[in-house]
Order: sequence, then structure tokens, then C-alpha cells
Amino acid sequence: QTYLSLTYYGDVYLSEDSGNNWTNLTSSVPIINSIYFTNRDTGWAVGGYRVYVPHYWEYFGYVYKTTNGGTSWVRQDTILSNILNDVYFIDENFGWAAGDLLFMRTTDGGSNWIKSSNHEINSIFFLDRNVGYLAGAGSNKIYKTIDGGINWFGKEAGTGNELYSVYFSSYQNGYAVGEFGTICHTTNAGESWTPIERFTNLDLFDVFFISDSVGWITGNNGLILKTTNGGVTFIEEENNFTQPKEFLLLSP
Repeated sequence: QTYLSLTYYGDVYLSEDSGNNWTNLTSSVPIINSIYFTNRDTGWAVGGYRVYVPHYWEYFGYVYKTTNGGTSWVRQDTILSNILNDVYFIDENFGWAAGDLLFMRTTDGGSNWIKSSNHEINSIFFLDRNVGYLAGAGSNKIYKTIDGGINWFGKEAGTGNELYSVYFSSYQNGYAVGEFGTICHTTNAGESWTPIERFTNLDLFDVFFISDSVGWITGNNGLILKTTNGGVTFIEEENNFTQPKEFLLLSP
């Protein structure tokens, strides 16, 4: 199995032996907040930074694309005034990126982006070209779209804590994680969400499942949690990184 891992400090690691050994991929992208690959070669990275000028901060964001497994990256967007926090592609054409007061979607692999305003978004996830979810700051709701991100409607997340990541293992079964060890679960396609038992008080950054039963959660202080029973229980796994932030399976 081939995995990619993004650390909290923006370092990208690749493993091609089911996580036994990892290689640090040198990147020309300045600051990475999120990565997503649709196959071993094609992927996108988003991020941003801020610069203080007299009396206020200026914000800059960007989207980069690679077609050679991260060896080199090409910037896709025009200059953005919003930091991007997450990126997700369902195939090599249809994708979405979001961050501070900005949501973008593309139908041509990122050559062109359609932008819209939104609240601060931490995480986006799509099951197909139409059905997707997002979670962010300043809201106790998880939002769902059924038209590719043109329209969104919110459902109560069951927590007042900020959510950093949302992921669905199937059309019905999904998870969201966030600050203070918060884990929320849905079994009805996001119509309702229920907090489940906390296994830590640390902030949780990312959630990833390879089936309805098997999944991982990464968190602060290098925390990695694994479940094999759909989140009923989690066990802590050995950590090869200082601060794992995102986890991505490239090939089974």
C-alpha cells in the first residue's frame, strides 16, 4: 500500500511499503496546509501565508499541481487574498478548495476556478461530483451539498467545538473530528450527527477511513488513533512523524 502523510509543519512524506518506511518529498510549495492526490502522479497542494504591512495584515493563498508525484509543482491560481486550508478532488477534473472566507470549485483539473464567499472552512470532502460535505470555524453545523458545491445546507454537528476534518467511508457513514478530542459520527448521510466517546482531550486534525470499520485519526502532540470497529474503540499507534496532520491512501 502507498500512503502520503502531511505533517503539521507542512512536510510531505511518502511510503510505498504500507507505512514501514517513509521518504520526505522535497516541495517547492512555500507553506502547505493540505494535499490531495487522485493517483500516484497527479496531486494538488494548497496553503497560504500573511504579511504585516502598516496597520493591517495582508493574506495570500495559492493552489499548486503536480503531475510527477511531487517532484515538481506548478502554480495554478491567480493571486488569492485568502489562505486555503483544504483541497479535495474526486477525479482528475472535478475538485474543490476552501479556506478563510473562500470556497472554490473546478471542472478542468484546476486550470480555472469558480470562486464564492463562505465562512471559514477547515475541511471539505466529496463522495462523487455532486455530494459533498464541509466543516469549519464559527459554526456548530456540518454542511452538505448535492449539486457539486453550488448550494449548501447545514445540519447540527452535535458539538460546539471547532471541527477540523470531515470524512465519509460510504454514502451513509461519516466522521468529523476537531478540538478537545471531539469525534462526531453520522449513519444517515449527514442528516444527524452524534458525538461519540472521547479517547483524548487533544485537538484532532484529520480523519481517514479505508472501510466502514477501519480508520485513523491524527492529532496534536503526534497522536495517531486507529479503529477497526467503526469508532467504537480506538487504539494509539506508533508515530513516525513529529506532528501528523493529514493521511492519504494512494493505492490499495
